[in-house]
Amino acid sequence: MDGDSIVMLLVMILLTAMSGFFSATETAFTSFNKIKMKSLASAGNKRAIRVLKLDESYDKLITTILIGNNIVNISLSTISTLFFLDALSNIINNEDLIATISTAIITIIVLIFGEISPKTIAKDHSDGYTMATSGLISLIVTVFYPISSLFSLWRKLLCKIFKPKETEATTGDDLITMLDEAEQEGGLDEDESELIRSAIEFGDLTVGSILTPRIDIVTIREDADPREIMMLFFESGFSRLPVVGESIDDIKGVLHEKDFFHAYNTDMSDISSLYQKPLYISKHHKIDDLLRDLQKEKCHMAFVIDEFGGLMGIVTMEDIIEELIGDVWDEHDEVETFLHLNDDGSLTVDCSADLDDLFDHFKLQFDDEENEKPQTVNGWVQMVLEGIPDVGDSFAYDFLSVDVTKCDEKMVKEIIVKKIDRKDSDEDDDI
Repeated sequence: MDGDSIVMLLVMILLTAMSGFFSATETAFTSFNKIKMKSLASAGNKRAIRVLKLDESYDKLITTILIGNNIVNISLSTISTLFFLDALSNIINNEDLIATISTAIITIIVLIFGEISPKTIAKDHSDGYTMATSGLISLIVTVFYPISSLFSLWRKLLCKIFKPKETEATTGDDLITMLDEAEQEGGLDEDESELIRSAIEFGDLTVGSILTPRIDIVTIREDADPREIMMLFFESGFSRLPVVGESIDDIKGVLHEKDFFHAYNTDMSDISSLYQKPLYISKHHKIDDLLRDLQKEKCHMAFVIDEFGGLMGIVTMEDIIEELIGDVWDEHDEVETFLHLNDDGSLTVDCSADLDDLFDHFKLQFDDEENEKPQTVNGWVQMVLEGIPDVGDSFAYDFLSVDVTKCDEKMVKEIIVKKIDRKDSDEDDDI
């Protein structure tokens, strides 16, 4: 091999490396973690700042990469043909055959070392690669600026002729998918992920999904004597209680424990002036809107009214906060366990439990299009059995077997839920 052949071989190796560099750069800048890079940039990392600056002019960057990659690959193809003609002319007399051999060998080399390998490595180490090469890439973008500007003008002309489709805004579902990916990759732990997911889904929830039903509301009668009111505050542990007239639908206002005891200790006979004006909402009210309403009205409780003007239930500030951060228990609360795992693997369920909690436990989805989703397990059991059941009644739902163990004339109190094989469930359905 003479000196010229050695030089051409070295140039070919250099061009292959440059091809790999441009290919890796393209992949890295399309897959690096922008959120992480912005975090580093805000901390003063100069390389991260440079990466984000390049990404802001992504069209110019990708044009430069494509120009560089094509120049390198065309040059490599030309030089490789000359190299193989010089190296194989003494062995093979057919120049067309030598050109074919050259093309086949260079294609394999470019695919392995100029495309597949660098792109694989760059994708797995995109953050580090973009930061490490950002200085060199910035220099190349500057050098190729005159050429890339011409292609940018051509691209703008094409955009005017073929108007691009408007980019759709990121939806809540998109954010949930990104959150799941971040959790799987180890960027977020389960608690952090759950908190962010709750915040994303917060705006979609309605009051009807978190209200305390009227049957569970502790109220003060308007004509109750002070000692009776005092005992209600002590026994309930609540700092605020609704005051009602002739019925629970006749709401007079909300009495704060602090205001009552101040009046009680100062011998105030008429406490009606202490009632806070009730805030009325419908069950379709969004809870994020309700949170703003409560802040605006400087109150902590809202009354949910049905279509006939009757009271459905109440929602408190604490109920809304718990949708974000989970159940909040203070030192006076008795921690309630609605789902109890038995030794045989079955689940004893208090039917006042939220249906979502039961379904989340078994990873079930409510897909009954004919019926509105009930809020409680009691409502779900009555919906499936089409009425108030008796003790001993049972039914199968998906891969669950449900037995009613406690109930009264008004509602189901307790059920036992077991997992069954889907095959057995299908056979029961066939029967």
